[in-house]
Amino acid sequence: MFRLTFDGAGAALHLLARSIDGFASLGMERGASLVAGSAQQHHTFTSRTGKLERHIIPRRPRGSLLAGTLSVDVVGDRPYGSFVEDGTSRSRAYPYLRPAFERTEDEVAAEMERSLQEAVRAAGW
Repeated sequence: MFRLTFDGAGAALHLLARSIDGFASLGMERGASLVAGSAQQHHTFTSRTGKLERHIIPRRPRGSLLAGTLSVDVVGDRPYGSFVEDGTSRSRAYPYLRPAFERTEDEVAAEMERSLQEAVRAAGW
């Protein structure tokens, strides 16, 4: 009988997991920046001051990809940002965040794929 073992697998897998979580956060941050940029440039609302466009920003990623909790928010960081996105009882909605995500979805996925490939290379795999 011949037995093949992989000594040190635990340490190598731990390094890979840490690398994946770090680079996945970076990929989410980059993806959120793509969405924010698209929302700033291609919105349908009438801008009177430019404040909302300047305040469409990505937040910092939270959570862990491996735990299934990694997320990032892109927000119109003005008190009225959600009123423009969702509308009110007196004003129709002018969505700018959802359409921006839909326009950049493939680019965001490609950015995540690049980030995960970077993670694997950085971990020495």
